Amino acid sequence: GGIIKTPDPSDPKSAEHGLHAMLLVGYSDRQRVFIVRNSWGESWGDRGYAYLPYDYVCNADFNFLGQYAIRGLTNTDFTPDDDDGEDLPDPNEHEHEEVEYDEHEEDDEEDEEEDFDYEDMFSPINEARRAFRRYDLDGSGTIDKYELGLCLMLNGIWV
Repeated sequence: GGIIKTPDPSDPKSAEHGLHAMLLVGYSDRQRVFIVRNSWGESWGDRGYAYLPYDYVCNADFNFLGQYAIRGLTNTDFTPDDDDGEDLPDPNEHEHEEVEYDEHEEDDEEDEEEDFDYEDMFSPINEARRAFRRYDLDGSGTIDKYELGLCLMLNGIWV
């Protein structure tokens, strides 16, 4: 089945799941779940998809590395289809295989220091500066009319 229940935050095993990106591709307001595409292939979940409750995806205890939305599409109609009345698969009604995890043994080697700076990556002011530098094509420290038009166009806003 593809329905994943919201884990218990006090369960130590809940920390073993996740820590990777998943793509929200749809939702069911009636069942209060997001339809999610995983990167583990079609043999996982419901042909590569899962159904995550709203309270799991939107819970900062579980989803703490950032959520991003694609906002630059111009020719895509996101109007939801009429609800067909069919529920997504219920994991309690189906026999499902236990998920197998590969055992991971720690190397004796000392971990290399990562150069990833979480505070820099998720700082709104630093993100604004990175976005500004991306569109300040001539390096002048200002964004002129041409650069602003390009910025808007690349983000799906036609003026």
